Amino acid sequence: MTDATDAPDPTPITNADRLLSVQRIDTEADQLVNRRERLAEREQLDAASTQLGNWERNRTAMRNRLDELTVVIEQAEADAAEIREHKARLEAQMKTVIAPREAEALMHEMSTLDEQAEALDTTELAALEEQSDIDDRLTAHLSSEGALRDAVSVADGALERASVDFVETIALRCRVGETFEGTVLSHTRKGAKIQLRDPAVLAPIREQPEIGTVVSLHLDNVDSKKRRVEFSVVD
Repeated sequence: MTDATDAPDPTPITNADRLLSVQRIDTEADQLVNRRERLAEREQLDAASTQLGNWERNRTAMRNRLDELTVVIEQAEADAAEIREHKARLEAQMKTVIAPREAEALMHEMSTLDEQAEALDTTELAALEEQSDIDDRLTAHLSSEGALRDAVSVADGALERASVDFVETIALRCRVGETFEGTVLSHTRKGAKIQLRDPAVLAPIREQPEIGTVVSLHLDNVDSKKRRVEFSVVD
């Protein structure tokens, strides 16, 4: 009579079964990665980073335009100085001219120089006005830099905490009902913070054991969607 313990396994694991198991693990891993990438905190960080990026582009555009206007103003002043020097020479030459036709030509040339100088004055004045307007807008723009960078920093910290919470809940989701040891780190308004020994998870509890003591904890529930774990102290 054949011993039941020696009987062949009625459902042996085949290579196809192993492949399906690996595929399920890969699919679940991909789903977890996607869930982590779609955390609300990541969207908040992306939004804050986008705002800061737009702010930086606007700041750069205004500074570049101020540089362009400075070039325009300096060139207008240099051209105007040349015109004044040229006109001064013509005026000196006029004092020595006797022939009416030559005097008329000099007068026409000086009139042309006056028109050019007036056009340069108009160009410079417009550039100065635009420069003043941009200076005011840039000053107001720069005043918001601190708040924008703080928003990015806060969002980045929130994402980091959310990512840690997500990983911790995934690590514990299959261990509901087990008992763990942890050290009481601090008290909160709603209980205490516990550092588990293994896995290295920071968890909240409702009780408030003495800080520094090692306690046994029962894992009551894990909600991976809300990234929340619930422990209770084992008496």
